[in-house]
Amino acid sequence: RTGARTRLASVIKSIMLVLFVLLFPQVLQGIPLAALAALLVSKGIKLIEWDAMREIWRGSRAEGYVLLATMLIAIMVDLTAGGFAGLLFACVLFIRQMSDVKLVSQSVSKQDMAIDLPLCKFARTYIADGPLFFGAAEKFIENIMRVENVKVVILHLRAARFMDLTGVETLLSIKSQLQRHA
Repeated sequence: RTGARTRLASVIKSIMLVLFVLLFPQVLQGIPLAALAALLVSKGIKLIEWDAMREIWRGSRAEGYVLLATMLIAIMVDLTAGGFAGLLFACVLFIRQMSDVKLVSQSVSKQDMAIDLPLCKFARTYIADGPLFFGAAEKFIENIMRVENVKVVILHLRAARFMDLTGVETLLSIKSQLQRHA
């Protein structure tokens, strides 16, 4: 903002600041802490990318809330706690989004899934669309076990992009529960 055109200006400014701190510490002690705090707050506000924050808020409210919570914790507690909390909130949001397994039954058109679904009133075909892991297991079981007056349940797992050990155990549990219900 003062006319510098290259990165060399930032390097020179940093070197001068370090030399000033090392050579004239008694001068710096005379600066009131309130003035230094105001300087840090104004620099912190200039570091915020307001356009990026608006785009995050417009794109996903959930991610916007993660951003807001991370900022508040970083300001109220400290920067490390804010970073850790933001990472934790982002992981929880990711698990929640990944646990949304969609089950598509016969009502789907053949053009949408590009497979033939057998149509019979005593058979139900489900296509699992999404990852089958610990975060989605309970919801997956609940959706499959809603079947009534059906003799055959077909699970088509081509669209299941990922499956962990809990997903395998879920499939085995569904099989045993359906066998118990004939």
